Amino acid sequence: MVYAKAPFAGPEAVLAYLSRYTHRAAISNRRLISFDKTGVTLRYKDYRRDGPERQSIMTLATDEFIVSLR
Repeated sequence: MVYAKAPFAGPEAVLAYLSRYTHRAAISNRRLISFDKTGVTLRYKDYRRDGPERQSIMTLATDEFIVSLR
């Protein structure tokens, strides 16, 4: 059993809030650099770093990339 308080603004406000996130893409096309049968290369931000090192590039195996989107 789960206890949840009623939302302050009502159920419509909660639905509007959640709907903003349910239809978003897991990764935007502009972050994808390349892809082929062996892997997917993408750009990401490492928030633990500052300056130009914050932007990084990563290549994942195709199956690993698909699993990470779930």
